[in-house]
Amino acid sequence: MIYLEWYEPIDQPLVLLLLPVQNSWEILAYLHWYGAESLGSDKVMAMLKYWHKKYQIELVCHYGTMLQLTVKNKPKTCQEALQLAIEQEIIAPCTTMLPGISLEDHACALFKSDTWFLHERP
Repeated sequence: MIYLEWYEPIDQPLVLLLLPVQNSWEILAYLHWYGAESLGSDKVMAMLKYWHKKYQIELVCHYGTMLQLTVKNKPKTCQEALQLAIEQEIIAPCTTMLPGISLEDHACALFKSDTWFLHERP
């Protein structure tokens, strides 16, 4: 199992919420994400927009403390994946800290998975 495939919301109530946005990163203008607490929603939205342009990510689920992203264009080099892992850790340190995974291992996981999670907890 790839490190980022750990979460499956089985037997948990989910709600479909339709918001008046054209781009998935704009969702954070309507729904607060805990990970934006320190940086601000505007900066997190800017990073999601940047990743959308670079990797064609889409924010597909918002769990309050976690964002689930789908990705079409994964990083192409180890250096690019490491830079992305650093960016993700700046926004959501719990993504790597809670499972005790290194930045290098997180970067390797970003090469393999079509789903990325940003996780930040109180």
